Amino acid sequence: IDITDPKNIKRAVDDYVKLVVTAMEEQDLIFRKENDDGVTGL
Repeated sequence: IDITDPKNIKRAVDDYVKLVVTAMEEQDLIFRKENDDGVTGL
């Protein structure tokens, strides 16, 4: 993850969001559920 000087802004934002969501899940602040089609949603 390169969020300090990203070459690709969209990818950097996507990576940062995934990082924040993962950190919040680990602290049990948010929960994600699997949909029937296998897509994970918030």
